Amino acid sequence: MSMLEFEEVIKDKVVDERQIQQESKKEIIGSIVPKRGHTLYEINLKEHTIEPAEFEDQSVPFKQVSEKPTSKGLGLQTNKNGSKKIVLDGLPSVRKVLIRKKNCIYISALNYKNVKKKLIKRGVIKIVKK
Repeated sequence: MSMLEFEEVIKDKVVDERQIQQESKKEIIGSIVPKRGHTLYEINLKEHTIEPAEFEDQSVPFKQVSEKPTSKGLGLQTNKNGSKKIVLDGLPSVRKVLIRKKNCIYISALNYKNVKKKLIKRGVIKIVKK
């Protein structure tokens, strides 16, 4: 009888590990402008919580005024449709940007009680009466 010999061939796996840096692109999904006196609420669908939404301030660089500003820094800016508006020269404007979270929806309402009413109406939550 002849003995067969088996050799294990172990190949080192060559893994090409490259760190691809993806630039975070902010896309405008939409805008929510709450009515006067309303609050924007954040509803987490996994944890089943309702909290006021969080915002961050973002400064937007201001375009230079097309016409000569006065000594107080005020100037006129002409819009595309030809209307003019008085603006401050060179000052950045600040706008609030919503901090979006995963598995959350956002609803504008007067108070917490109205948020629950809107969620029931939309069918997001169900209330069982015993």
